[in-house]
Amino acid sequence: MAAGVPTVPTVPVPTDDDEVRDPAPQSDFVIGRGIKTRVLEKINYGSFGSIHRGILLETNEEVAVKLEALKRNKHVQVLLGEGNILRHLEGGPGIPIVHWFGMYEPHYNGLVMEYLGPNLQELFAYCHRKFSIKTILLLFDQVVDIFRYVHGKGYVYRDVKPDNFVIGRGSKADELFIIDFGLAKKLPTGMMLGSRFPSCRPPSPGCSNIGTPRYSSIRAHDTSDLGPSDDLEAFAYVCVYLFRGSLPWQGLRFEDPLEKRARIKQLKVEMTTCQGMPDEFSAYLQYVRSGAPANMPDHVHIKHMFQKLAAKSGIEYDFRFDWVTQKEETGEDCESRGHTDHGHGSTSPC
Repeated sequence: MAAGVPTVPTVPVPTDDDEVRDPAPQSDFVIGRGIKTRVLEKINYGSFGSIHRGILLETNEEVAVKLEALKRNKHVQVLLGEGNILRHLEGGPGIPIVHWFGMYEPHYNGLVMEYLGPNLQELFAYCHRKFSIKTILLLFDQVVDIFRYVHGKGYVYRDVKPDNFVIGRGSKADELFIIDFGLAKKLPTGMMLGSRFPSCRPPSPGCSNIGTPRYSSIRAHDTSDLGPSDDLEAFAYVCVYLFRGSLPWQGLRFEDPLEKRARIKQLKVEMTTCQGMPDEFSAYLQYVRSGAPANMPDHVHIKHMFQKLAAKSGIEYDFRFDWVTQKEETGEDCESRGHTDHGHGSTSPC
């Protein structure tokens, strides 16, 4: 079964008196007002709760249900913020359909969304940890459209990583979707440089940066006040990772996590070219790094630059991704090979 629910470490939902008042049922209960959803088996845990498979009662459609424990003291409501952002972005390229979000009192906030396919990290593993330039260009074309829309609506995503991009199912199998807007922030009108911007959730304790250090922009190692160019820089590192199988700063061993992050930042600064990849990727990296957080990158220019690369390389935008040809050759898809944990937005440690 294809799915779009998260690849995440198993983290128990808090149950002490300061956190949750009496755990809600583990499965087979109904949430929602107007649009009602039967919550079925738990598929995985996220950083703020659990992820379940669900069924819309009216249409019998399979959905993903994210549940977030209500906390007595802090009232950190990530899912409600994420639901509001997705409603604002509704209808844009790569934006999942949200059927309902709200409170399931007294225990949980809930977010019901369309059930999507495996994420890029899972597909990467299925393809033996190597994507071709063609697949990266096919993905890149959709990612630029997604970020052009998200940034144009006044949001910065701030959590770019392979786990947070998933493919659709059925008639949407050629489409790429972006999930987990828990770290997204709304930019004020004019994107005023130096302002402190509201976020759906604060950085985790002990973390000096926003997002996953492996992929985050250089600027993200020092501040949470990021701009659209930081999302695009982070995706440059994702592209290098998917093409080469690793990044130069993976596997570093430091007892002090702050020293480790400082070393990761240093290695990113020293990385001025995307070795082994077409020159356009290095030019792209330099372009997005040069942008101030208050400036809007030229998404159309970026898209055209890589479309020219595809034309020059004889690459057609025919949606024949590596996992499509892999399935044709082996007869097994990503799920049947056991590579997917049904990832709908994973949580990476600091």
